[in-house]
Amino acid sequence: MPTGNARDYVLFNPTKKVANKEMAVKIAIHHLGGEETDKTTVTVPEWGTCHIAAYTDTVGATVGSTSTQVKFGDLDWHAKERIIMVREQPRKGSSIARITIYICQIEELFKKIPEGKAAVKWTDVSACKLYSKVMSSAELADILVPAEEE
Repeated sequence: MPTGNARDYVLFNPTKKVANKEMAVKIAIHHLGGEETDKTTVTVPEWGTCHIAAYTDTVGATVGSTSTQVKFGDLDWHAKERIIMVREQPRKGSSIARITIYICQIEELFKKIPEGKAAVKWTDVSACKLYSKVMSSAELADILVPAEEE
């Protein structure tokens, strides 16, 4: 579930899942290199073929399904082994909006999901990450979002 107001985000909008994922693909390719395989997959030199997801929730990341209890291996994308999770943390007070990229083993993430839940907390994502990087959302926007022509 998204948290925060759209005005507090720079690159993502809590109500626009498809657009957020498209932006997450751009961010991952910009930062990690490689190429888009399809709308939900990128292939990057160091990490191989990875599922990609975008998040605006400040508490955790849904990696299962919100409607049913999904176990590791139930969905086709689990075979990709790794997930690139692109999270935008909204502005809060005087802090800037930030993008964090996590790369995790999908199976390890599923081990962190509490019984009966579909999401994992960001602290658990951080604990099982293979890689992470935090960047300014505004700096990425300057690079990735074309200026609108007048």
